Parts: sequence; structure tokens; C-alpha cells
Amino acid sequence: MTEQKKRYTILGIFVAMFLFGAFFLRETGVYFDENQEERILYMNILQYGETLRIPKLTNWFQWKEEYHPICVEADKDHGSAPYYLCAPLLMKLDQHPDAVRLQSEVWHAYTYALFFLGVIYMYRLLWELFRDRRTALLGTLMLFLTPRIFADGLYNNKDSVLMSLIIVMLFYGIRFLERKDFKNACLLGICAGFCGNLKISGIYVFAMIGGFYLLILTTEKKWSGKTFFVGLTAAVVGFLSYLTLTPAIWGQGFHLWEFLMWNLSNSTEYSRMDGKVLFDGTWYVHSTNPLPWYYLPKLIALTIPVYLSVLLWSSIGIWIYKGRKHQWNFADRIYPLFALTSGIPVLVAMLCDPNLYNGWRHMYFIYGPMIVMMAYAVRYLLQQPEIRARRIATAMLVVLIGCNGVGIALTGQSSSAYTNILAGGDACGRYEMDYYGVTAKKVLKSLVDRYGEICIRSDGCGATIVNYYVLPAEYREKIRLVSSQEEIQAAVAQGKLVLGCVNPSYDILPEGEDVVWLEDWKAWGNTYMKIRKY
Repeated sequence: MTEQKKRYTILGIFVAMFLFGAFFLRETGVYFDENQEERILYMNILQYGETLRIPKLTNWFQWKEEYHPICVEADKDHGSAPYYLCAPLLMKLDQHPDAVRLQSEVWHAYTYALFFLGVIYMYRLLWELFRDRRTALLGTLMLFLTPRIFADGLYNNKDSVLMSLIIVMLFYGIRFLERKDFKNACLLGICAGFCGNLKISGIYVFAMIGGFYLLILTTEKKWSGKTFFVGLTAAVVGFLSYLTLTPAIWGQGFHLWEFLMWNLSNSTEYSRMDGKVLFDGTWYVHSTNPLPWYYLPKLIALTIPVYLSVLLWSSIGIWIYKGRKHQWNFADRIYPLFALTSGIPVLVAMLCDPNLYNGWRHMYFIYGPMIVMMAYAVRYLLQQPEIRARRIATAMLVVLIGCNGVGIALTGQSSSAYTNILAGGDACGRYEMDYYGVTAKKVLKSLVDRYGEICIRSDGCGATIVNYYVLPAEYREKIRLVSSQEEIQAAVAQGKLVLGCVNPSYDILPEGEDVVWLEDWKAWGNTYMKIRKY
């Protein structure tokens, strides 16, 4: 196959991947914080308008008393810079009769596009490191077809987007370390500004790249006037980008240090949320019954495919083995950057008991470096001298990745309930399945398709009500919301079908002879929603 045909083949695979993921946007529901995240975006825009005195920005907020400049909001540490380009369209849709649904669909589509940007850059990063298309493509597919990561990539505007931007920053970071030029220093700094705006952990990864730059210059004795100013350029551009994209720092006076301390405090001890977590069948509350030290590594091991964990840990042994054989190249020398970038946050979480909740989504930013470590092991397997060994390794990886793809194709957004075989059977009573309730939209549409006009009671699952408002009009017309026992009894007396959606991971399951369970909704063997008939 010619070089041009190889490139077109890779392009075709990426187009197919993008369309595969985009297909599931139609069933992606609203999560609890989505409206608040949109408000945070608007309040950042308002801050720019007021501080820089831009009437075109401030005029939209007239008579909208619910919006305030981001500086005075408790959520000022929630950055939204990657969504600034999306804001004009969201604001324009605000006057549309079906604004809630359309804005949600635009939000999800934009989020997925940012997630897929990280997928593209994962391929570029792995190519930059290994110069092997098979390794780069297999590693990229391992990222894209990790079930929970895929499901979160359809809606998670914080953690999945940060993960993607970290991958972009690592790509330019590797080029910066390798080429030591001003172009990649500037691009690295711009990426750092966006990542730092989203979460302070973005600054941490930027600092890790900077630390390795200093280490390489020192160990290889390559200090010079140029290398000094290249490093300084990356730092200055990163700092200025961060300031420019974060009006909460300078909107009402310059408060950089106070903002950073506020941000750092909330990243470890999120005071506005006392994390409540279902883990190993026990409910943990951060303030009274903190999670055990092994929560994070165990949950990661249970919620990514087992073969990925095998590759991850094997890569460490392979790196040590190659070092003893004196077979290190640039990818080998840079391997510790990815190992430390992902390993240090896990170690800190194990030792310092931060306020973690909703699975390990707050740590998604380490998943890009983890995938690079897995790809490092894949590259070693594909470099074996025996052709048969290489073919067997490739075939096994293709089958394992393909199984994930088939599972995602069958479950779609419900892959947020994924656990692997190590979790053992239906894990809904032991681990969280659908924290944000984004599967509720899919469930409601299916119920209407099968039963026609119905009455719905949340029954404790608030996501049901939230997702009702983003259903297409033809579905909303066939659903009547009921809340009180009197309304339910009246609807039943009229011969109406009254249903309740119950999330078995969070809601107290009603008991008694008069409780009729109509059906269970499952994905990857786990129950994530139960339907009750009144």
C-alpha cells in the first residue's frame, strides 16, 4: 500500500469513528449540572463585557437578573474557556421556542467535538513518539472505545474536555521537548492557558512538562541562550493565556494569588459538595466517613477494560527491561513523564484523602498519559522479531478493542454504567452506575415509543424530570408529569399508565406487595434504571 493510500485509510477510519460517536448524541440526556455550567459560561462572557466595556456583550444580559459577573460567583473556579466560541450560538438560541432542547443539543455536539479533538491528537502524539501507524491507531482506538470514557465524551464538558486538551498539550509538549523551538513553545503555552482555565490540574501537567524540559537541558548539557528563551516563552505565553482566558482573576481588580488558592482548595476539598459515594456496597460521605485509601486505583481498575490494565502495568516492566538492556530511544527516555504525570495524582489521592465523588471523573486528565503508557507496551509487542508473534499480538488487540466497540454500539450512552468482569455480576448495588442520570432521555423516549401516552413520576430520580424538558415536542406531548400521590391515584383511576423511573444506585427502592416492577434497564450486565408501574 502506498503512503498516500495509508493516509486516506487512516482518514477514513477517523471519519467512521467520529460518525459512530455522533450517532449516539441523539440519545444523550441532560446531566444535573448542565444548566449551571451554561450559566458559568454566560457569566464569564458578562465579566468580559462589563470589565472591557463591550456593549454587544452586556446588552444580552439586560433583564436577566439571574446572571452576575463571574468574579462574585462561588463557581468562579469552574473555567469554560473552550466554550467561548460556542457561546454566541447558545445565546442566539435563547429566544427560540424550543430553546432548552436546542441549546442542550448544541452543548453536547460541541462537547463531543472537543472530545474527538483529543482522540485525533492522541493519534498524533503516539505517531510523534513511536513513528508507527499501527501503534498509533491501536492506542487511539483504546482511548476512544473505553466505554465510560466514550459515554462521558458525549456530554462531560469539564473532565472529558480537560482530558482531551491535556492530550493536545502533551503533543505540543513532546514537540517542545524534542525540537526546543519557539513555535511549539507558544502552542504549548496556549494549550496550558486553556487547560489551566478548566481546572488547576491543567497547570500541574504544564509544570511537569516544564520540569522535564529543565531536566533534559541539564542532563544533556544543552543549555544556551536560545533554549533559555524558548523555555521562558512557553512560561510567559502560558501565563498570559491563562490570564486572558480567566476573567475571574482580573474582572474586579487583580487577584491572581487569591484565585489560585481558592482554586487549589476547591480542587482537593470541594466545600460546596460533601461527596457521597457508593463503593464496595457501602455509602461513604466525605465529611463523616471518608473513602478508603484504595478507592481510586481500585475503581479505575474496575471501570476500564482488563486488558488495558494489563498493558499499563506491563509497560513499566518493559521500560525497566529495556533500560537494563541499554535499548532506550527518545520514547523510552520520555516515558517517565507520562508515568509520573498519571501516577503522582493517584498517589496523592491515596495519601491525602481528597473529596472525590462520581467515580473517578475528576481524574480523567491522567487517562491520556495512561493510554500512552499502554501504547508503549503495544509498540513493544509489535516490535517482536518473530512475524507470528507480531501477528498474534495485533490480532488479539484488534479482537479486544473490537469487543469494546460492539459493546458500545449495543449500549451507547448507557456505557456510563460499564464495569469489567472484576466487579463481578450486576454491580449496581455496589458501585455507581449513572451518577448524572444522562440515560433518562433514552429511557423516556423508549417508554413513549412502546406505551404511547404515559404519566411519569420521578420517584426520586430527578434526572427524569430534567430530561423531560429536552425531549422532542412529539415526545413531551405524550408525557404527563405527576408528583403527588393524589395525582397518581387520579391518573390510575382514569385508566392512565403511570410509571416511575428509579436509579437503583441512589434511590431507595420501594418495597411492598403493591409495588410492581415493570422492567429493568441494563448495560454491560449492570442495572442502571428500574421502571415501576403504579
